[in-house]
Parts: sequence; structure tokens; C-alpha cells
Amino acid sequence: MMRDKQYRMLNEIRAAEFACLELQLFLDTHPYDARALAEFNAGSCRLRQLMDRYCCEYGPLLGYGLQPAGESWSWAKSPWPWEM
Repeated sequence: MMRDKQYRMLNEIRAAEFACLELQLFLDTHPYDARALAEFNAGSCRLRQLMDRYCCEYGPLLGYGLQPAGESWSWAKSPWPWEM
């Protein structure tokens, strides 16, 4: 069973992903909105931090070489991110 802290971290990541996606869609139609761009950049940085922290504590969220493997290959050892 997933630990509470791990579940909370995944929910934080999901919320940050959602916010970034919404801002991205807004910026597609309002590319010169300085406030939205600043919020997107801050949100994107926050999302990367959350994902990096999760990866260090629980293993990779993404394949494709976007996150380091660490000392051993753990991609298939824990539940897949979408199974949580």
C-alpha cells in the first residue's frame, strides 16, 4: 500500500501539472500576457522540483531518460505512477 506522504506528493504533482497545462492553454491564445507567463514559469519550476523530489524519494515518474536512474534500475520495482 502506498504511503500517505507518497500519495500526497503525487497529488501535489498532479495539481501542478494541471495548473501548468491550463496556463499553457491560456498562453496559446494570450501569448503576451506577462502575468500568465510569469505564473507558468513559476509553476513549471515548481513542477520540476516536485518531480525531482519524488524521483529521489520513490523512483522515476517518467521514462525516456528524463530522470536519472540512480544507483539501480528501479522503474519496474514499484507500482507504476498511474496505478496509484
